[in-house]
Amino acid sequence: MVLTVIQYTEVLIEMGVQKKWGQQYKWRVITALEAIKAAGRLSLLRLTSQRMIMHPIHTERDVDPSTLADLAEAEQAVKESHWTGTRTGSTRLQLSAVLTPDVVRKPRDLVGKLSGLGAIGEYMFILRPLIYVLAMRKYGQKSWYPWFLSLAIELASRTSIKQCLSSRPSGGGRGGSGTVLEKDELKRRLWLLLYYVLRSPFYDRFTKERLHNFCESVSKKPLISLVGGIVRDYQPLWESVYFYTAGS
Repeated sequence: MVLTVIQYTEVLIEMGVQKKWGQQYKWRVITALEAIKAAGRLSLLRLTSQRMIMHPIHTERDVDPSTLADLAEAEQAVKESHWTGTRTGSTRLQLSAVLTPDVVRKPRDLVGKLSGLGAIGEYMFILRPLIYVLAMRKYGQKSWYPWFLSLAIELASRTSIKQCLSSRPSGGGRGGSGTVLEKDELKRRLWLLLYYVLRSPFYDRFTKERLHNFCESVSKKPLISLVGGIVRDYQPLWESVYFYTAGS
């Protein structure tokens, strides 16, 4: 619950603290929030017997409630999940339409336990944001050291976890590379690597100028200019608000 609240309010908290007390207090609050999140995730890792931490932490609906109002589609889905014999006219439920490995698997088996390098990799992923913030406070936001350190931890974590998952026996929906939930989480973490192009000093050295040139080149083109306008609107946030590109 605490982790969810922080994740939904951290940007607002950072902007409020920066406006009221300035940069110095802002980084203290950021460090405190990252420490709280790391402590919470470490607790979850222990409580779940070293299983990969999923995102979001709170449960989500598998079905959009708005789709339940469409009775026609629901009726069609029921028909497709049944088989009717041509000779006898009897109806049978198709098990393939309702039974999947994730349906019959116990909840605790939807995410497997991590061991060895996999567990170390998950610890690294959890602690990475806090280490990154502490490194930035020590070496400065313009230093390459925190950027490379964070990226190295991220890549090492991903490699360790993937190696652990691939060493599991295949079958039961795992395919030797993790369950469906684990694969989805790894994909999400892969997308998080894109944030590195929006973090200083890489952003200041390479990305910022290219984004500016892109916005200028599309400023007078229909439709595409809307994209350039959105990029321009978000640029100040990428440059000044840590949690917009934190990926934590």
